Amino acid sequence: MTDAQNFNSGVKILLERIKSHPEEFGTKGFGRWRELTQNVCTRSQHPQVVPLPLGFLSDAEIAALYEALYPVLAQDFTEMVMMNLLDDRKISGQEGLFSSGDFHSRGGPKRNGGPISYGHGSGSSVQIIGKAKKP
Repeated sequence: MTDAQNFNSGVKILLERIKSHPEEFGTKGFGRWRELTQNVCTRSQHPQVVPLPLGFLSDAEIAALYEALYPVLAQDFTEMVMMNLLDDRKISGQEGLFSSGDFHSRGGPKRNGGPISYGHGSGSSVQIIGKAKKP
């Protein structure tokens, strides 16, 4: 049996849901999955964090979730960059590309509070700490 066959049932369901409804997990409309996405990203990028987010899940389960989430979040990031590049206020110098409304000055995106969060749209963001590791 492969590791995937032994995954927690909730992980299996989420992996299928990410495939079928990626917009729910992207930064444009992921209110219900925000905390989960944050915890998966944090644990994947910083496995030494204590307490360990989603500590009841195996490293293989976290890796599978992160691998499924990564392209969704990466596409949203690209779309945000393009929106910022095409925004007349930013081009004219009225707002910087990395203004407090869109990206945090530490290089991580920001929206609706939180020290390092990525997102756009009303009430949407995902916390990403440090540099993202590509799965």
